[in-house]
Amino acid sequence: MTRLPGGGWRTTRRPKLNKWSQPTEQERLILALIAKVQNNRGIAQEVNSSDKTVKIYASNILIKLEAAAYMAERRVRDGR
Repeated sequence: MTRLPGGGWRTTRRPKLNKWSQPTEQERLILALIAKVQNNRGIAQEVNSSDKTVKIYASNILIKLEAAAYMAERRVRDGR
């Protein structure tokens, strides 16, 4: 928990890396299409999925990237 300046509390949850933290083949494909600056609808058409499915994949990718960045930051900070 983190104390907020106004006196309240907020839960600080950091994503954890585990065996599921590696991007799946489909997530890698979605990420490559995102890198080509395609929108969700364009990506959905290319991979034959719905817009909502692409949105879920993109969200999962961001969670995994955040977890990886957090762990890398901790390694640097801890001198590993």
